[in-house]
Amino acid sequence: MANINHPLTELYLRNHDLLHGKDVVFAGDIDSMQVLHLAKGCKSAVFIIDNYAIACQCAAALGKTLNHEINQSVTVGFISVIFAPLTLAAEKITKFSCLTLFLSKAKQKSAEILRSLAPKLEQESLILIAGSNDGGGKSADGLLKECGEPYKVDTARKCTLFAVKPASPFSPLKACPDICYENLQLKQKYGVFSQGRVDEGTSLLLKNLPQNLNGLKALDLGCGCGIIGLYLAKKGANVTFSDISAEALFLAEVNAKENGLKESCEFKASFMLDDAPSFDVIATNPPFHEGIKKAEKVTLEMIKEAPNHLNKGGALYLVGNSFLNYGPTLEDAFEKVTVIESNKRFTVFKAEN
Repeated sequence: MANINHPLTELYLRNHDLLHGKDVVFAGDIDSMQVLHLAKGCKSAVFIIDNYAIACQCAAALGKTLNHEINQSVTVGFISVIFAPLTLAAEKITKFSCLTLFLSKAKQKSAEILRSLAPKLEQESLILIAGSNDGGGKSADGLLKECGEPYKVDTARKCTLFAVKPASPFSPLKACPDICYENLQLKQKYGVFSQGRVDEGTSLLLKNLPQNLNGLKALDLGCGCGIIGLYLAKKGANVTFSDISAEALFLAEVNAKENGLKESCEFKASFMLDDAPSFDVIATNPPFHEGIKKAEKVTLEMIKEAPNHLNKGGALYLVGNSFLNYGPTLEDAFEKVTVIESNKRFTVFKAEN
């Protein structure tokens, strides 16, 4: 692997003596394959990774490959990589002696990870948590206070590392409230877009989708909790739900079952349109942030690729923040681009070959 230039990995490496000789589980917002460097010197190292692209890179570094399923793992020697939602990942883990957490952009997600994995810690164990200072790292010790007395270990590269020796269990975490859209009941999870509500952009997109999709193939790209895909399925489409997040895909599948739509749905881990077939309809409310960083470049690349994944007569329906100005890229990629609806905040486009 290349030289390490990942701030949180560097911070943990500066304090690697805390991991040496231990059975370590790494979890949280793991966004770089460079975290594999942290396995060196551990008795065993398990990486729970929610990001499919990063999980594939880590597996490849171990000489393994992942398919597009939601729940899978690979093991080489003392190192394991798990791509799975938290509840299923936790089932694969027995006792271990150190939990090493990368602070998630949603602190409640980090709290959920702590409550799911801490019960499997052995006695005299250690919990470590690190995050970027502009992403909540300075106050990450607040997540640890109810289980012990956290202390600051180190600060470097604008990141902060805290540790605690757990002395008492964490209290239960309040569940995310379900939401309802028309006649769809949707369970929610911390860290899965758009938690606890139907965001304005998605609502505007749903309002402008075709009403009769009987027998058509549709893709909910970046499905989150699955609301767009389930709406398409309600209109008669056979829907593929794709997302980079195992947690999102698992939640979308749960919601498909809850709404009696599972038979017309399939679920595929994927980075944007990688390995995607062709569809009659692609509908998406793509992310323009990854944590605290803007990510519109990823969407622009997807737009350029989208015509190759549409059947004849097919269309891409995309909603985005109006200031992102997706129009020129859409017009370069497609023969016909229509602004279906627009307001000060969001614009819905229909793009056709």
